[in-house]
Amino acid sequence: MRRVLLALITIIVVASLAAVGTYAGFIDTETSEGNILEAGTLDLFLENPTGVGASLGHGVLRTWHYENLPSG
Repeated sequence: MRRVLLALITIIVVASLAAVGTYAGFIDTETSEGNILEAGTLDLFLENPTGVGASLGHGVLRTWHYENLPSG
């Protein structure tokens, strides 16, 4: 009987800790004011100075251009 009671108390304590941790994660709020997100252009050039392997080639694979993206 004592082992059953000890196991039951252990299960209750572990479940309570898990519930409190989960609840704390859901009610936590953070604010970040005055920050700015900026993007620009990156020109990346690759060279193969050792001459080993295939040629890297030249050219643009894909270009993305977005304007007035909504926040959120």
